[in-house]
Amino acid sequence: MNLKINESFNRLLGKLSDEELRELEASILEEGVRDPIVTWQGTIIDGYNRYRIATKHGLTFVVEEMEFETELHALQWIISNHFKPRSHMHRFLSEERRSYLRGKQYRVEEELYRHEKFVPLPNSTPLDNIRFAMRHVSRLAVEHDSYWYRISEFNILNDIKFSYGVDAIAMDNPEEVQRIFECESKLSRNQVQNIGGAFMEKNGVSIPFSFWKNCCVHNQKSW
Repeated sequence: MNLKINESFNRLLGKLSDEELRELEASILEEGVRDPIVTWQGTIIDGYNRYRIATKHGLTFVVEEMEFETELHALQWIISNHFKPRSHMHRFLSEERRSYLRGKQYRVEEELYRHEKFVPLPNSTPLDNIRFAMRHVSRLAVEHDSYWYRISEFNILNDIKFSYGVDAIAMDNPEEVQRIFECESKLSRNQVQNIGGAFMEKNGVSIPFSFWKNCCVHNQKSW
């Protein structure tokens, strides 16, 4: 059975180290593929490494097809099911990957909200959109703040730029993305954020960084 691979999904799912892959392969060869390969429209959204090992050795496996309205809903499912902020797995992700996931979560949830729930009012202003964005940023900061990693609203705003930077780099150099996640890239975190900021500006993506810097710290109660 040939299943499809989506690189944007794979960036969320992550890549196992060589040692982890060998351990998983040994386990599957001994016990078989115990968990199903989860797909959406024939594209893997969970179990990519199990799929690779199973096809390599000609092993049988079960496919569980999920139903989502759009790719955004599939991305939301991947984030919510694989990278819960306080999970054991989350503790061992690199800071670069955690930053990417937090930024991606904001982007996916914001787009879903705007497509499904946000109905502009006749007298709505740009400030209304800024207030929505800031409430969303504040919620994510609380959600991801933990004993191990202290996360503020400003961290989330930088994560958004970082996630855009990673996606921009992936368009031309997907191998570099893995090096960024494994802290082996020559690009610094700030450089990736700057690439993301330039990409956002070029494509008309508006996140109220200046408003946050100048106003939000002094007016959090107004949100």
